Amino acid sequence: MKIFKNTISIHFIFLFFVLILSNFQSFAQHLKVGDSLFSMGFYNKAIENYSLSKENIKEFKIAKVHEANGDFINTLKHLENYRAADSLNSSANFMYGKTLLHLKETKKAIATFEKLTKENENPTYNYYLGLAFEQDVKIIQALKTFQKVIELDNFHLKSNYKVALFEMRAERWEKATLIIDKILKQQPENTDFLSLKAQCLYGKSDFKNAKKAFEYLIELNFKEQFVYEKIALCLLKLKEHQKSIEAFEALMIQFEQLDNPDFHYNIGLNYGYLKNLKKAEKHLLLSKELKKATFENEYFSIALFNQENGNLTKALTFYKKTIQEQPEYLEAHYQIAIITDETSKDLAVKLKTFENLKTKFPDMNSEKLSYVDHRIKAIKKEIHLKG
Repeated sequence: MKIFKNTISIHFIFLFFVLILSNFQSFAQHLKVGDSLFSMGFYNKAIENYSLSKENIKEFKIAKVHEANGDFINTLKHLENYRAADSLNSSANFMYGKTLLHLKETKKAIATFEKLTKENENPTYNYYLGLAFEQDVKIIQALKTFQKVIELDNFHLKSNYKVALFEMRAERWEKATLIIDKILKQQPENTDFLSLKAQCLYGKSDFKNAKKAFEYLIELNFKEQFVYEKIALCLLKLKEHQKSIEAFEALMIQFEQLDNPDFHYNIGLNYGYLKNLKKAEKHLLLSKELKKATFENEYFSIALFNQENGNLTKALTFYKKTIQEQPEYLEAHYQIAIITDETSKDLAVKLKTFENLKTKFPDMNSEKLSYVDHRIKAIKKEIHLKG
């Protein structure tokens, strides 16, 4: 009888372990099926299967599905569920930091990546820390962090791009070019870095080589609008005015920018330099009408072209319009004084114009100030001699 009872006990224990093992296999099976569905792009079905599992890892897996689907709010929710039980998993913490970046929770992202870089100082963690600093507008810290990435991995493309871009925006053209050339030596057709190279050449006023660099980008099928715009501007700077006009007109059609005030402004400048004042004025005034802000540049350009071509009355009219838009526009005030000096027969008017100019702009550059002082002295002498 005792042997029979022992046999029953062993049987129940065996069944108990079989049930437990069966449950574990069932839970593991749900995870496997979920993984398979996820890999095939069946996101909702994958989440349904993961949810049937009792293991905490399901939270991490569900978070990955939400991340792939672009649902970062639910990604964060399930990552937090997972990290509550396992806060040391570096893969989960890295994903957590990236998710915080997506959701603009910058301070938490910085703290997360700083902790990761202390645990493992690898280039990837540091790069994302740099992105977090950049998002927090801590530009110097971001730059230092990207530079640190380059120290760890000299050819880390994204960090090299970030540093080169920072240097370029600070107009440190040579520093930017050194980084760009380093990458292009290994990857001569990398359009991101070729674009930076072209922009550096333009920034350094090397318009001939900048134009070639922008044209090479188009050859490589990098056909962004700004590339065509820069080519047109290079032609303007190189005084190839007719070609520049044609480039801007083609650009306006290609990118459906017929109402772009900046393009009309530059076309107007080109016509002005070609001494076609009628067309210059047409495009400059059209630019003014299309703009919603101020128009001082357009008015000033019309005035300048008319002044250079001897139309002083019209030039004076548009310099005054410039000042109405921008009262502190020194060059417009200065040119009004020059034209008044040349056209007015009233010495008192001439003197007052120059004296008002000096009073309004006491810090004008030495060349202008010297000329103003010279004319004030000369006009006073002329008034004195005429008694």
